[in-house]
Amino acid sequence: LDCEPGLQKEERKSSSTERTENKEEQRVRELKEMKRNYGIGTGLEEQRQEIPGFIDRAAERRLIHGVDHLHAKTETASVDQPIGTKNKGFRLLEKMGWDGGGLGRAGQGREEPVQVEQRAPNAGLGT
Repeated sequence: LDCEPGLQKEERKSSSTERTENKEEQRVRELKEMKRNYGIGTGLEEQRQEIPGFIDRAAERRLIHGVDHLHAKTETASVDQPIGTKNKGFRLLEKMGWDGGGLGRAGQGREEPVQVEQRAPNAGLGT
């Protein structure tokens, strides 16, 4: 078969099983490479090379102070106390010029959170 100008001729493999094995080997190799690049998987501690004179201060800190979960909630919501100043929503409102009070145009909006009422189990909305 002749190819058109600018196109390359594709070389065909002799058997389909050889092609699938190559694809599987390629997939495994690429997966290992991605794990190594992103630091995912087991045995990474063994692969890490020690640098002479390097002191891992972060490891020492983790031993002394423990490890904090990155996404752990540090505050709990309550209708009895106001939102803290470190709350993300509070900071966003502050950046937009909010200084307390209602959120309406003239500050007439609700200032306290909506109170939660417990309904009887299996009760409809109208009861």
